[in-house]
Amino acid sequence: MAMLTPQFSANRSVRQYTEHYYLPAAANYRQRAAEKGAAGKRIADARDVLRNKWGNMKFGDVRVESVVKGYLFQVAVSMNGIDAKDIAVELYADGVVGGAPVKIRMEADANAGNQEELIYRVRVESERPAGDFTARIIPCYEGISAPLEDGLILWQR
Repeated sequence: MAMLTPQFSANRSVRQYTEHYYLPAAANYRQRAAEKGAAGKRIADARDVLRNKWGNMKFGDVRVESVVKGYLFQVAVSMNGIDAKDIAVELYADGVVGGAPVKIRMEADANAGNQEELIYRVRVESERPAGDFTARIIPCYEGISAPLEDGLILWQR
């Protein structure tokens, strides 16, 4: 019991929420309130654009190639007019044995000529099966915290 108490105590919960959520949120508020809330206006505008176009954005072909010590993941994303700078494409895997989930940011192929369908890639070193990972798209604009401030998430499967 003595070993579990620190992990499940109210003190730990309050400290964790304060450090991970409340203090960063307060700092973000100060930044966003500057200049008569100009950042807040940009955030609201970007959120509205994403919400209007999100439903028609979709995943295309997903390819996984085995490489030394891991995999090379490649996923096509139909953007539906959404600016790539306003989203993040990630590989996601649930945590193992109570561990934190794995979130790996994918990068758009700079050589892709078609801006309506972008190819995102990432090399992952892992002993886990490739099937443990799935791609997802989350909002990523003006320093917002997804999913706390914008709950849009598009899962590949």
